[in-house]
Amino acid sequence: MNVILAFCCWLVPCMAQLTPASNLERFQVLADSFALDLCGQLQTYRSVSIIVEPHPARWLAEHAIVSQCAIAGIVLLAKDTFPRVHVALLDVGVSYEALSGERVRRLLRWGAVATLRLANGQLVAFPPWQRVESDTLPYSLLGKVDHPGYPFTTAPVPQWHSFWHTIAEPAIALVTGGVIVLLLFALRTR
Repeated sequence: MNVILAFCCWLVPCMAQLTPASNLERFQVLADSFALDLCGQLQTYRSVSIIVEPHPARWLAEHAIVSQCAIAGIVLLAKDTFPRVHVALLDVGVSYEALSGERVRRLLRWGAVATLRLANGQLVAFPPWQRVESDTLPYSLLGKVDHPGYPFTTAPVPQWHSFWHTIAEPAIALVTGGVIVLLLFALRTR
């Protein structure tokens, strides 16, 4: 019984300290998933060169592609050799959407396209790759999941506007203003 009680006393504080994965960690998973799909399409080639177009998340894509190609047994060559894969990151970013006064929805997007140029000049276009993942977080954890050093991992935090702030409060102010104007004209005519 004491062992179970000790385990529970250890487990409860540990569970309370769990924080969700940071935006950068979530983007690493998305980059690995993209690279895995890309390497799956390159399986017929034993060696390729890969060029990732400039983007703030370029380093993340390059690291994932190199790792996944190594696992798949694809040898990476210098930039000026064929076959050559060009990768363009189109939409990599995070956004937040207010759900309530305490919670926010986090949306992470990773979109990319890739083309393969063969030695004979032929171009092969791979299907566009697009993923959007979402989860919910408390407002208090937003500072812990953002990485200000990487612009694609941060986004403006929306403010929750309840029914009171958006409808009731302006309606009361408008009705009160109307009553004051009506009373002023009623007093003026007497």
